Amino acid sequence: MEVQEVAPGVYAATGLIGANVGLIKTRMGAVLIDAPFVPSQARAWRREIERLSPEGVAYIINTDFHLTHVLGTCFLLPALTVAHETAWKRLRALDPEVAIEKALEQGQGRAPDLEGQLAGVRIVQPEIAVGKTVTLWCGDRRVEVVHFGGHTPATLGVYLPEQRLLFSGDLVVNGRHPYAGDAVSKQWLESLERLHCMDIATIVPGHGQPGGPEMIGPVYDYFRDFCAQVEACFHAGHTRRETVERVKPLDAFPIPPGEEERLRRLLRSSVERVYDEYKKASIRSRQRAR
Repeated sequence: MEVQEVAPGVYAATGLIGANVGLIKTRMGAVLIDAPFVPSQARAWRREIERLSPEGVAYIINTDFHLTHVLGTCFLLPALTVAHETAWKRLRALDPEVAIEKALEQGQGRAPDLEGQLAGVRIVQPEIAVGKTVTLWCGDRRVEVVHFGGHTPATLGVYLPEQRLLFSGDLVVNGRHPYAGDAVSKQWLESLERLHCMDIATIVPGHGQPGGPEMIGPVYDYFRDFCAQVEACFHAGHTRRETVERVKPLDAFPIPPGEEERLRRLLRSSVERVYDEYKKASIRSRQRAR
């Protein structure tokens, strides 16, 4: 885990197994963005939080409902937890045993003794559900929690207007393949276009190193082309399985050693999701034409 100060009193932790996490220091306590996926890393992050914010933790904001963002929340309490209302519904309905099985599958070969570590994990139900946007006033900090959607229907961003800084969640990733297994593809592209209209100097992405707004373009281009390829396969009459075999943009971003098979699984889920979107849209169009 690498912790860096990306603006005065604002920190990002990268290099984790799972998503990046963040901390905004305020007089009322820290505002945390997401939680480490692996319990040992969540505990290490908790020690960093205690060092950086003796005032404690005021809020934890989950940028979506994926386990890589929420699983370690239980190790960072007490704090008020914030998520989009769709994430609230998904987490409320999530069976704890199913969650542990998914976590083991996602962490396979990436974290030692993960099964033993997960024995103490519980899914934390968000206490504040966001619709479109909410502003948290924490002492001298204005923290805007903004619903973007796209990567998932529940994806939030955390924006600090005075610092011109955005924690984007997985709406933006840096040097990685975007994951679209729960995506709303049109909304994702619209949200990336929306970012171009915001006053942003620094982005802490869901994965990869923090940087400037120049990282938005590669994600937009990748996902636009990805969707176009899937759409072309659908309209050409290819099945979903055939489309999975045809749409494999493996060379778009570097692949970490040993991650190719995992990436292939993620891409398969992404293709299937987008394919199903076009299929449902086609069915609705035929029904309206009757």
